Amino acid sequence: MIKGFRGRFILILFISVFSVLLVLPTFGEKTLKLTVVDGEIERAKKELASRFSDESYTYDYDGNTIYMKGYSLTHAVMNEVKMKFDYVSEADFVPHWAEKYLLASKVKLGLDLQGGMNLVIQADYKKMEEKIGRKLDEEDKKRITSQAIEKINSRINLFGVSESVVRPKGTDAIELQLPGVSDPQTVKNTIGNTGQVEYHIVDDEWSAKVGDYYKANKVDLPNDRFKLRDISKEIAEEIALPENLEIYYHYNRQEDGKLYPAYPVALHKTISMSGDDIKNATIGQDQFQKPAVSFTLTEKGAEKFARVTGENKGKRLAILIDEQVRSAPQINDRIVGGQAQITGDFTYEECEVLANIIEEGALPVELMFVEERTVGPSLGQDSINAGFKAIIIGLAGIMIFMLIYYKLSGFVANLCLILNMLFLMAIFSWIKATLTLPGIAGLILTVGMSVDANVIIYERIKEEIKRGKSPRVAVSNGFGRAFWTIFDANLTTLIAAFILSQVGTGPIKGFAVTLAFGIVCSMFASLYVSRFIFEFITAKTDIKKLSI
Repeated sequence: MIKGFRGRFILILFISVFSVLLVLPTFGEKTLKLTVVDGEIERAKKELASRFSDESYTYDYDGNTIYMKGYSLTHAVMNEVKMKFDYVSEADFVPHWAEKYLLASKVKLGLDLQGGMNLVIQADYKKMEEKIGRKLDEEDKKRITSQAIEKINSRINLFGVSESVVRPKGTDAIELQLPGVSDPQTVKNTIGNTGQVEYHIVDDEWSAKVGDYYKANKVDLPNDRFKLRDISKEIAEEIALPENLEIYYHYNRQEDGKLYPAYPVALHKTISMSGDDIKNATIGQDQFQKPAVSFTLTEKGAEKFARVTGENKGKRLAILIDEQVRSAPQINDRIVGGQAQITGDFTYEECEVLANIIEEGALPVELMFVEERTVGPSLGQDSINAGFKAIIIGLAGIMIFMLIYYKLSGFVANLCLILNMLFLMAIFSWIKATLTLPGIAGLILTVGMSVDANVIIYERIKEEIKRGKSPRVAVSNGFGRAFWTIFDANLTTLIAAFILSQVGTGPIKGFAVTLAFGIVCSMFASLYVSRFIFEFITAKTDIKKLSI
């Protein structure tokens, strides 16, 4: 290696190899692990093979576990298996080693590419105002929308749909995307039900027995409400749970922001209080200046709370939302006066979540479906095929032109073009991006823009050669003089992409993000990688002519 080039070569090689490793979960073979209930393995083998017979999938079997393998496996397939095959108790992808050790992830496909449904939901503010007797301001609406998103997220988690997107749309609406969902009415019924917050006394003695059984038998807890009910019934029968108790599950929020069942608890079936018994909840401080949650009860709620806390000192009161135990603070004293405080070793963020949970019951709001759109999986597949066909044709056309017009220098440009696409897909994998149809449009545009810089550089080099400069000087001057032209042109496009990403939503934002990352990768490939190759070639003084 020529002195002075070793460091740059190692950097380019490292980035290229690292990028290849990052895209392995996207383009490599995927494995879907399916856990089948006892006695249904033969039925599962037959029906799964029949349903997915036209796909290039292979199957491995290990007891009640089926490993479904294929390059085209998507979360839409997993969602279909979860929703349509009742004998599958668990379905999840086996993480690729690159996902474990390099923080890579499979590039997700948006709703427009893998099919599913898109809903726009709005809170019924008129009914809310009639219930509370006052006009809602913008802060109230923002809080209600935030609580509705929390509620919808929890229900979608229970429904078992992967890769769902729940986000605010404007100031008073919520957009919900459910890839791979084929039964819109069931989803609407699941989401649209207002639901209630309930407060139940925890039976710690039986909770311990339930917990012991759960640990001893290593019970897997699926994130599916209906399957959890079956597990609860089985545990209750095995330990002879009293009739006045019922098993529920305490939910914790994981790193992905979603709620998952953590462990079972035994609650009294009697509802001690409901969400309607609480007026509001705020974040405050306890006597030791630590974060705590204070709440005010209605007149009827104050009476209930005084009785419940008086009769159950030392016990815990579970806050239950949509069959999820979200908190279970201990009752220390009988509380009268209609005001109370939940204390403990809480962070401010935990108190904020808990206050929202309590207020969610105090402010039940009906949700209206104002827009519904269903995308068939075949239409999504057509979009994928058309998009990638356009990318391949565009790439081939540009690469052929560059080879014919710029000869061996065109080969360098084509190499940088391929590296540009590799770097872009690696970034998508690392940031866990979702690829949409407008994103494919951004990729196609990036293909054209990525050679634009090479054309400018090559024409500058040709001008220098015509002036009688040596190849080495021509390369140095060509890249140097082309730099600011390329930089200014790409900077203005980056500014436009940034504005689109900030003010745009959905498809427009996806296009802008793809375009922005594409520009960055293009500049690195054309101004750094390409320059390194040319300077390395011309470092030998005996080269008299460039093939350009």
